[in-house]
Amino acid sequence: SAEYQSDRILRTISHRNELWHFGQGSVEVWGITGDADAPFGRVAVRDFGCRAAGSVCEVSDTLIWVNKRGEVVRSNGYDDVRISHHAIERDIRATDPGDITATTFALEGHSFYVLNMPTRTWVYDALYGWSEWTSRQSARWNISTCAAFDNRVIAGSSEDGTLYEIDPDAT
Repeated sequence: SAEYQSDRILRTISHRNELWHFGQGSVEVWGITGDADAPFGRVAVRDFGCRAAGSVCEVSDTLIWVNKRGEVVRSNGYDDVRISHHAIERDIRATDPGDITATTFALEGHSFYVLNMPTRTWVYDALYGWSEWTSRQSARWNISTCAAFDNRVIAGSSEDGTLYEIDPDAT
């Protein structure tokens, strides 16, 4: 961000009572100081950056995003840990960063991070790793957003805005 490095802030997210500012080349974490004149202070700065603003999501008790190198990473304290593999990274580098989005949901004890690109969807299950998801007659999963509601997972279509309930028993 501008405080540490003159990169543009792409996204800010609140995580564990801190503000994480994702810039193109760096990530700054700010916390509450208790000082009325300066209520926030920088806690950490890292050079891993963010390639795609739409990729940043909180999953369980961690953050996951696409870093400036085109890797999917998760936070581990104030460090990043690579969780993607080369096939995913090739797809990311071949995609305009503005076309990369992510959503997340939890179902039956699994936390899912869904990374959507125009022609492919990669899904990370924190227990079992990566898989590709598709929708009928499409090379990608046509869900753009998910939300927990009334003990259900509601998913929004990326094609027409239709809302669906994710059914773990569906095939």
